[in-house]
Amino acid sequence: MADTRSSARSVLSLVLLSPISLAAPLSVTPLPLDDAEQVEAYRFPLVTGGVEAEAINTWLQVQVLERYPFCTEIAPFERVGPDPHGWGIRRLDYQVTGNTPAYLSLAIDGDFLGAYDTQYQSHFTFDASTGRPLDLADFFSKGGLSDFQARVQRQWRDEIRAVLSAPSELDDEDRQVQREHYENCLDVLKESRTSWDFFVDDAGLHVRWQCGFGRAFRALDELGTLQAGGDAETLRPWLSDFGACALAGARTSCPRTYGEKGVYFGRIDRHRIVLVLNGESGGSYAYRNVGTPIPLRLTSRKNEALILKWEGDTPAGREMFILEPEADGFRGVWMRRTDPAPFDVELMARPQP
Repeated sequence: MADTRSSARSVLSLVLLSPISLAAPLSVTPLPLDDAEQVEAYRFPLVTGGVEAEAINTWLQVQVLERYPFCTEIAPFERVGPDPHGWGIRRLDYQVTGNTPAYLSLAIDGDFLGAYDTQYQSHFTFDASTGRPLDLADFFSKGGLSDFQARVQRQWRDEIRAVLSAPSELDDEDRQVQREHYENCLDVLKESRTSWDFFVDDAGLHVRWQCGFGRAFRALDELGTLQAGGDAETLRPWLSDFGACALAGARTSCPRTYGEKGVYFGRIDRHRIVLVLNGESGGSYAYRNVGTPIPLRLTSRKNEALILKWEGDTPAGREMFILEPEADGFRGVWMRRTDPAPFDVELMARPQP
């Protein structure tokens, strides 16, 4: 989602030209839970403070918990918590890394038990004035992002090579295994840009990436998570207008142009729905009165329109959206093979009454 978007198919052109002066930051508290055991194991963020909070909560719960916040049929951790065999997410916690009128940045820590126990951390950053998810590209100009990523890759490449060339106390076998992993890491690093995690805090913007050491060899990874970044002054040559505004500690919202990724509220005919677009993979949607996620796959683009499909097990479950981008959402049709005619769809990036 680069700062300059000339293609109409990737532009939803709402730009906030008049930020609200001295806007108050959003509030983040733990999601209320009734089950005492879950209270002990799960601490998940719930955002309050404006209409944009609903979009943020929807994005977080769909991405992490695989449910919509208004769903009454699926409990908060039902889809991701331990199954009868004990496999699943056993613990969740969160930290607010940054919260200003320009952005909200969160870190979510998890403990997942599968074939083995895995601890992980994921980051989510949002435009605080709209609730839309932010990508790394939102903070950088088009050319600036490429230059910044190239510099980071050189830094990480130098760090890996420094370990390979330094004296080691490992025995010959372990040293050879370590070398093979780091050499593979150097190869993967060339194409790693889309997998970088990032977050924002008072010190600036930070990107993170980890070499693929398997569990059995993790002790041989001397670098752990690779990190890079800087404050507004350090990153200024590469930042977009939004990035410069946000990282400068603005006490107002910062203008930006939006891409397709995000949460949309609207209707299929008279039925209220919420749709989440993840990007090129597609997303999901849910009816307000039911809340069960229905997965969608972005199958193609026709001119400027998105074509999203759900291919269920029965003809009645085979659905399709054809959505044309508008100023702050989409307009189009929804159709199902068993219905004689399509239904009109209207979607906006903010909750509708």
